[in-house]
Amino acid sequence: MDIYLVGAIEDIVTRWVYQTGHYVERRFGWDCHGLPVEYEIDKTLDIKGSEDVAKMDIATSTDHCRKIAMRYAQELEVMPYSMGCCTPLSNFEAGQNYKDTDDPIVWVSFSIVLDPTVKLVAWTTTP
Repeated sequence: MDIYLVGAIEDIVTRWVYQTGHYVERRFGWDCHGLPVEYEIDKTLDIKGSEDVAKMDIATSTDHCRKIAMRYAQELEVMPYSMGCCTPLSNFEAGQNYKDTDDPIVWVSFSIVLDPTVKLVAWTTTP
């Protein structure tokens, strides 16, 4: 359950920052850090601290990270992506066979008792 709370908080914070006019990069997997890979590299290369990391160049580090990560990757696969929503689609959504159908809908307007000029609108497909 904690993972859902963390995800919700991350989503709320990034959306708030974006809505207050700041740039927020919204990449798929942006919050999936590579700590397990880095830990394995530290063990493999006998890295004890930041001094050891500073001695290693970025290309070497990236190469080691890629090799370790690719050991766990079954294969690279296509991730269906909604350009309109700016989000990847789930396997369920991508596998659905969408069809246009005619469904009955109902719109209902309710007046507010304290101010009859204000209305609430309800919409449903299950009348």
